[in-house]
Amino acid sequence: GPIHSKNELIDEEAPTLPEDFKIPENAPLEFIGEITGLVEKSVIIKANILGEFRVLKEGSIFCFEDRTLLGPLFETFGKLQSPIYRVKFNNEDQFSKFKDKKGAKIYYVVPESQFLYTDSIKN
Repeated sequence: GPIHSKNELIDEEAPTLPEDFKIPENAPLEFIGEITGLVEKSVIIKANILGEFRVLKEGSIFCFEDRTLLGPLFETFGKLQSPIYRVKFNNEDQFSKFKDKKGAKIYYVVPESQFLYTDSIKN
């Protein structure tokens, strides 16, 4: 593959869901936070719950209140007290659908999500 310098940022491919992926009608949703930013094909969600005990794991599925799919969690960053979640898109078309959604409430699909317990991160 190509050679990269140690500080070079590589545009990592975001995970995608099958095109026919549907959130099951009876799947419980839990409120996770609000969209606070939309940058570089990424939707940024500030969590409303502390991440002191657990944070969502990459690949967890996010959606809007009406079950419109946002996508899988790409990355978690920020402090454990107030984690920030990032959903990334591989192309501008997918991303542009959400450009006017700043401030929208975001939910995770309970059966399609996993947690990482933060005591395993701290050590």
